[in-house]
Amino acid sequence: MKMTEVLGQICGMGLHFTWDGIRAVFVALAVILWAVATLFSREYFPKGERLTAFYLSWAAAFLATVGFFVSADFYTALICFEVLSFSSYLWVVQEKEEPGSKEAGDLYLAISVIGGLSALMGVFLLYSLFGTVEYSALYAAIRDEAAMAGVNRGQLYAAGICLMVGFGAKAGAFPIHIWLPKAHAVAPAPASAVLSGILTKVGIFGIWMTSLCVFWKSGVFFFVLLVLGIITMLTGAVLAIWSVDIKRTFACSSVSQIGFILTGISCFGLMEGESAVPLQGFMIHVMNHSIAKLVLFTVAGVIVKHTHSRNFNVIQGFGRKKTLLKLCYGAAALSLSGVVGFAGYASKTLLHEGITEYAEMVSEGIISAAVFGGMLVPVLKVVEILFLIAGGCTFAYMLKVFMVVFVEKNADPHVQQAYDENKSYLSGPMRVILAFLSMLFPTVGILGNSVAQLVGQRGEIFLGESFESVHVQIFSGEALLSGLISLSIGAIIYLFFIRKVLVREKDGHREYLYRRQHWFDLEQNIYRPLLLHLLPAAGGFVCGILDRMLDVTVSAALKVSAVVCMAANRLVDSVVVFLRRTLFKESPAWEELKEGNALTHLAGSFRNRMEDVLDVVFQREKPHKDYEHQLASGYKHMQETYLLISRSLSFGLLLFCLGLLLTVLYVLFF
Repeated sequence: MKMTEVLGQICGMGLHFTWDGIRAVFVALAVILWAVATLFSREYFPKGERLTAFYLSWAAAFLATVGFFVSADFYTALICFEVLSFSSYLWVVQEKEEPGSKEAGDLYLAISVIGGLSALMGVFLLYSLFGTVEYSALYAAIRDEAAMAGVNRGQLYAAGICLMVGFGAKAGAFPIHIWLPKAHAVAPAPASAVLSGILTKVGIFGIWMTSLCVFWKSGVFFFVLLVLGIITMLTGAVLAIWSVDIKRTFACSSVSQIGFILTGISCFGLMEGESAVPLQGFMIHVMNHSIAKLVLFTVAGVIVKHTHSRNFNVIQGFGRKKTLLKLCYGAAALSLSGVVGFAGYASKTLLHEGITEYAEMVSEGIISAAVFGGMLVPVLKVVEILFLIAGGCTFAYMLKVFMVVFVEKNADPHVQQAYDENKSYLSGPMRVILAFLSMLFPTVGILGNSVAQLVGQRGEIFLGESFESVHVQIFSGEALLSGLISLSIGAIIYLFFIRKVLVREKDGHREYLYRRQHWFDLEQNIYRPLLLHLLPAAGGFVCGILDRMLDVTVSAALKVSAVVCMAANRLVDSVVVFLRRTLFKESPAWEELKEGNALTHLAGSFRNRMEDVLDVVFQREKPHKDYEHQLASGYKHMQETYLLISRSLSFGLLLFCLGLLLTVLYVLFF
């Protein structure tokens, strides 16, 4: 493994990059998605629209994404992560006239900033533990029991949780998925394709690295990650089923598919690398989801560009006579749904096999149960059932979109007639690219076993170590039965829930209803009240208590200091009076001076005597001044001037600056 250091003096740590098989897959996906989305953006945006800022942020985000995937340490990854977050923010707010774009942009930026700060804290904690944040060093240390003997496990897991929050926010994992449906819906379609297809994989890649470098052989963590993966896939699927917005449906679908990917990571960790089946499923599903979302959001972009709407009731019937668009959507939708013969079937079969294989290992005693003890196997059966239900939900909402756009007629016959007109909706190059990408789904699906082995062979992790690929019969009877059950569940959901509850027949046409309950909105019901009301109120309460405690402390300190000062003052006065009446007793002539002091009295008297002598010698008749009075008046004037100066702010500042200057000189030279 070759490591290259670039700009080695950045913050004293430098940027480090590396390369291996898994990174090659992620970088290749990034290049493909950016290239196709860039080509499509030239058709999507109106001619003459100013897009300088968009394309600058577009290029910066691409470089940051590639830099993140080839980073060799968490520090380099974090820098690329932050550049990516702030540059991609401009995509979300690009279409300012889009309702909700500013709100979605604010939410995306807030989640990105919070996630970045959390990841930064995790990097600090890791560095304080190991003195490095390089993946290879952490990967080796976490597996060395002798090296881990003196490591504070609490701090280690705190660092891992901080990193998981940061990367989980970018991935769109539950419960920090709230930005994804909003941001993807309002962003331009090319940006939505990249946001969904590859930017979420930045978070997935970060979670993958954190799992390997921080939580390896922590069964509790990987089981929690498995639970979060199941919740994420179900939450996204339910949101997609409710949606009546085509881009929002695809965005919620991304949340659900991220849950499938997290399931693969968690199963691989639970099996402690004993089987590469979950790793193969995880990698194939990453590729499947990225390419599928590129195709789906391109289709959605074509629809939105020509209908100027995302609502099902407006775009209904748009693609009835657009064969290429129908075939491309169908291939991507069937692949995500896990239909036999498509890429999604291969990846979901491997992920499902990972769950069942882990249950078998636990029941046979090959691997100890992470949690629940002897009850873990029944719990895993429930997880398996939920996995199949989530897959069925995917088929249900994909079928819903297909029926809306490509089968049903629009309620307005004039609109339907306009939609049916034979107009060019894609350029020649985009037609070829879209058709080629769509052909990948059945190709990978048919060659599923070979692709799984190839991905397993490319599963190189750190320092050249690789996990041996496993040959899995994805077309076995058991695998085919599981796929059929999942699709049957999806058909039931579509027929008896979507068609009966979410659709209303009106004048012979179907009207799609948005019946999502407000209590399910985590952003409005939990996050905004928490961040905008509860936390400020709690912070104000704590600050108020601390302020009162400080006031009481300061008041007590002032009272004590006043008593001490008064006692010291009286003591000093007593000593001064005693000394003046004993050792330093003043002469009677000076005690009753009306003005001036002893010095002015002596000097003035001496000057007066000298003037008397000079008057006699030189026989001067003009009387001389009373120099004793003159010196006494000057002394009084000097006292008044000093009093005014010493009480002024300028004099205090001058003394402060002088003291500060002396302190600096002392520090510099002594």
